[in-house]
Amino acid sequence: MPRARQARRQLRGAGKSSVGRRSSGHGDQESWRDWAEELKIEAPKVELASFSDNYGAELRGMRATSAVESDESIITVPARHALEVTTGGLCPLGDKAMDPTCWSQLSWWAQLAVLLVFEAGRGSASPLAPWISSLPKDFAEIPMNWTDAELALLEYPPLVRQVAEQRAELTAAFAEAAEGCQFELTEQDFRWAVQAVRSRAFSGPYEGRGAGDRTAQLGLIAALLVGGVAGGFVTPEDGLNGAFVAALAIPLTDFFVGSSSKLKRHVVCPVVDYCNHDSKAVSDIAYEYFANAFAVRVRGGFREGDQVCINYGEQRSNDALLQYYGFVERDNPNDVYTVDLLQHLDEEQGALFCHCKQHN
Repeated sequence: MPRARQARRQLRGAGKSSVGRRSSGHGDQESWRDWAEELKIEAPKVELASFSDNYGAELRGMRATSAVESDESIITVPARHALEVTTGGLCPLGDKAMDPTCWSQLSWWAQLAVLLVFEAGRGSASPLAPWISSLPKDFAEIPMNWTDAELALLEYPPLVRQVAEQRAELTAAFAEAAEGCQFELTEQDFRWAVQAVRSRAFSGPYEGRGAGDRTAQLGLIAALLVGGVAGGFVTPEDGLNGAFVAALAIPLTDFFVGSSSKLKRHVVCPVVDYCNHDSKAVSDIAYEYFANAFAVRVRGGFREGDQVCINYGEQRSNDALLQYYGFVERDNPNDVYTVDLLQHLDEEQGALFCHCKQHN
């Protein structure tokens, strides 16, 4: 069945309440837990499993191996093993890998794509190599990869226009990234990485600095305390009081900066991306400050054997799900349908509509 014809059938409502991604076929069902545990990724009550969609195709997803309580942490990923960028932040790879000016001009998804291409280029030296090998080699279900003839079969001009804009944005982003990148970056690899990122990333407020920065600050405070007491500049009691206040100020400063600013972090977490989507799920992927990790929680919990689904967020319509993820959802509570009114008006009425719109 051509992809566009399948999409049209799905858009008429054929599907489950939870939908997901096709299995990558890399044997990840058997091996994922070994490398996940090596990276200290905790997922004690779920396992990678195969499910079937309404067409009999195999889908990869997560299944509960035992009962999961409401708001219980299902998956916990150390922040050091996540791909992460922050609003206005520097490139995590450093200036030697990416020109800072070019980096700052890239959209968050393009920045994450650069990180993914770099990590993939490390091959077996990357701790994320097993996860990267489990990612799809292509994204045939995503409309951006369809032919114009296949897109036309949707008979839905608004989505066709959005796909055209998406293609133009990706082309422009690659030109910008390639100009500033200090390692090999092909357009093919960049396109692949962008689609992997946009179908897996989640966003949230920036809650503060990483563990490395906080540890360095605490080390400086300790050094000042020891030096001050040894040099006779302060008494041990006064030094300890001052050190305590300074140490307490670190998390408080991060908290107030994160809660009062518009800074956002954009993240791709291995294993978390194995969970499929359900718009009815009430889920949260939050950064846990003191643990320096990302944790997944879902309200309501799961019974043993249930598929564990999360909500991909932002009240995504079927237009957005199809455009960026390659699937649609039956009975999607967030669905909308865009109608081009002008094409249903005669020429005189269309001209009048445009005139009124320009003067409002």
